[in-house]
Amino acid sequence: MLKSIRNTIANFIGGLTALAVILVFNVLYFRLATDEVFGVISLLLTAQLLAPALDFGTGRTAGRILAADLALARDMAGLRDAVATMQVANLAVAMGYGAALALAAPAVAEHWLNIQKLPSEQVATAIMLIGGYIVLLMPRNFVVACLNGMKRQVLSNLLTVSFTLMRGVAGLVALQMSDAPLQAFFLSQIAVQALDSGVCGVVLWRLLPPTKRRPRFDAGVLRRSWRFAAGDGTAALIGACLAQGDKILLSALLPLSSYGAYALISMIASGVGRFTSPFSAAFLPHFVELTALGRKDELREDYLVSTQLLSCVILPLAAVMIAFAPEIVGAILGPAHPPGMLPLAFALLVAATVLNNLLHLPHGVQLAAGNSATALRFAIVNAIIYVALILIATPRIGVLGPAVSLLSIYAVTFVLFAGVTVRMLGLGVAGWIGNSILRPGLPVVAAVVLVRLVTPGGLGLAAGVAWLVAVSLAGLAAALAFSPRARGVLGAYGSRFRPGRGGS
Repeated sequence: MLKSIRNTIANFIGGLTALAVILVFNVLYFRLATDEVFGVISLLLTAQLLAPALDFGTGRTAGRILAADLALARDMAGLRDAVATMQVANLAVAMGYGAALALAAPAVAEHWLNIQKLPSEQVATAIMLIGGYIVLLMPRNFVVACLNGMKRQVLSNLLTVSFTLMRGVAGLVALQMSDAPLQAFFLSQIAVQALDSGVCGVVLWRLLPPTKRRPRFDAGVLRRSWRFAAGDGTAALIGACLAQGDKILLSALLPLSSYGAYALISMIASGVGRFTSPFSAAFLPHFVELTALGRKDELREDYLVSTQLLSCVILPLAAVMIAFAPEIVGAILGPAHPPGMLPLAFALLVAATVLNNLLHLPHGVQLAAGNSATALRFAIVNAIIYVALILIATPRIGVLGPAVSLLSIYAVTFVLFAGVTVRMLGLGVAGWIGNSILRPGLPVVAAVVLVRLVTPGGLGLAAGVAWLVAVSLAGLAAALAFSPRARGVLGAYGSRFRPGRGGS
């Protein structure tokens, strides 16, 4: 459990740093590029957010195999064969997506996107380059999933932050120094991503336990794993399409010049997930290990601890983002871009993202038990309802339509999906929500609302950012004050570093 806390902290620091880097560079891109150029760049942002769910479950399946086999000390030659097999499958899927996007690029540029100034041929070329970027990005995401399964999150985060910073700098240089900024930007991203994927691939294979023979493709691994991988991968893909469906739809309904602003706001709202992924990445292999070893009582207790700790972290951030949505959106877009209804859409998207992210640990318990079918069933039903809601709401309330639709779906899914997990563990739904969500959440809401009422007006950018950070920390303190399980595990982890107790 304490190793999972260490990995969570590493993931949290890495995720927060990567989010800050992405946010800073994309705001700079927004200010430097023309509206339509940034609109095309926003298509790459959407592709990056979708990419982890495009692999048909190959990455998470490989991570699950690694976590279970390393815990049980199974045959290491077979383990390397399994990783190699899933890696080949991942690359094949990536190449298929890249080829499909390249072939569809002219039609997307001509008939889907609402282009007003840029030549359609230039936009089509950019979309083809996005296809090439995905071919390189998906193998890198596969390596990250494997490193998570091996509980090597510290290394994984170092690699992520380093190459995220490198991509940001390369993109900034390309936009400023090239006569063809759009093409130069995408080529710079592809070049850095190629280096990123190559380095990560080498790191993975050096960390895998050595054997006397080279790894080989084993079709039996696919036969044994395809049901789990297909169920998990399809559910993840549908879930990602739900989360990104607003941007996919609005890329056709809005002018490309307006689409970029909405995509930027939506990307920041989904940034709450950067604070959730550290927990799911660290605790999924832990849940797999406990399930494989048959330690159900420990699994139940660690689930309660981890979900309460997750609530303590993400609920203060979400409450601050919702309470100060007008100020946040205004600061990001700048005075040259009137926000309109975007602050309200931003607040609704944050709320929907939080509900969805609070289900990541319940989903992890299901995956640890080999159950990917439940998430798939929920995803299919949600997709059907989402399409119906968004088609009804968007023509009537514009950019609020996707946000309202998403929040409505996740509000219902939260209770029903979490109920499956708590029943698996022999818990009650109401008791789990009360202890893991409401116990830390209600003090957070009270603290943030109180601070919002007394916040002075006219704060500059630097003072405003410092104020929001302080409010978030105050919310975190309020959450921990009412969350004994979270306080207990953090205290136990911190005691390892006291004098005379040894380090980590």
